[in-house]
Amino acid sequence: MTDKPETRRSPFRLAFRAEGEFVNCYLAQQGTMEGAVMLGAVRRAALEKTNGGSQAYQALMRQIMGQAFLAIAGHAIAGWTVTPAPESERETPPTKGPGH
Repeated sequence: MTDKPETRRSPFRLAFRAEGEFVNCYLAQQGTMEGAVMLGAVRRAALEKTNGGSQAYQALMRQIMGQAFLAIAGHAIAGWTVTPAPESERETPPTKGPGH
């Protein structure tokens, strides 16, 4: 009989936000962006012009956080749950001025 390691939901999450010309990645508490720490930023145009760019960026940030967690906690992250951002965290597209 083997003991399964305890699995707990992290109090933190990675939040990816399209903000202006950039897609930013934050380490944030579950359910809020208050006190979030920006971990990375990539130009939105670069991701849009690269086949699979957005998925690669998200995978890279998960890998970086996984390695940091392993170094700090001494064990790996068991897995990631990917969910759409709450409506309150989605960007409102900028309003274009006259002549655009």
